[in-house]
Amino acid sequence: MVTVIYSEEFLQHLTGRLHPESPNRLKAVVEALKNVVWGDEIDWRTPTPIQERDILPLLSQIHDRA
Repeated sequence: MVTVIYSEEFLQHLTGRLHPESPNRLKAVVEALKNVVWGDEIDWRTPTPIQERDILPLLSQIHDRA
């Protein structure tokens, strides 16, 4: 089983015209995942609202305090 965390809100992440991340790219990835042969192996989940979790321990796994 593969878990994918996704929300339509992710499409609001606008990084600029020349940046590789874009709403259209995300839409294409989601559409491709929905159409793969093993699509029934995908567990689609919505993200936990930030107000419901303490993110500092998660962020400290990736970023130092500086």
